[in-house]
Amino acid sequence: MEQLIETTHSGECIGPTERMDCHIEEGILHRAFSIILIDELGRICLQRRSAKKMLWPLAWSNSCCSHPHWGEHAQDAVARRIPEELGCHANNLQELFTFSYEASYSDIGRERELCGVWIGRVRADALAPNPDEIAAVAFLEASDVTRALSTAPALFTPWFSIQWPVVLSHLIGMDIVNREAATKSSLSVTQLTNIAQAIPDCNNSLVS
Repeated sequence: MEQLIETTHSGECIGPTERMDCHIEEGILHRAFSIILIDELGRICLQRRSAKKMLWPLAWSNSCCSHPHWGEHAQDAVARRIPEELGCHANNLQELFTFSYEASYSDIGRERELCGVWIGRVRADALAPNPDEIAAVAFLEASDVTRALSTAPALFTPWFSIQWPVVLSHLIGMDIVNREAATKSSLSVTQLTNIAQAIPDCNNSLVS
């Protein structure tokens, strides 16, 4: 069985806990990570989660996400998970911030995570996504990500919706994304509508 790390909201380790126990009924607060990868053109890599996922199948989300295993350092877990999901390696990985959230997916399961958010660099042509994990990938300008989230938030995972405004602020502050360009979306309303029609409603709701 896969053992994750039960934690407090302040990041104090409680002990090992089974992965499934973390995601059913009321769930258990556990450590996790989300990774935002940026390609050589400054575009944001998004993934559409596999239909095989128990929680939020076929929802769009950040480039890669998972959990450190019991006894595993976060940096090692991040380096492990990128090739497992995306079939490639990333450069210049760094952690930006940590946040906690709770979200329920219908009556199927629940997320309760203390989530570290990481960024890194990747070549778009290096990706070889694992179909057991990922249904599709897309590279979007930061402004297009913002517009898609505001236009059709139900098509995205809750953790990505929560973290994106803070990530974008960091990217602008680090001069990875231009402040003016971050507000100019190249996606038309028609294109956004077509995206929305192509992705099933994930029926997710945030829980405070």
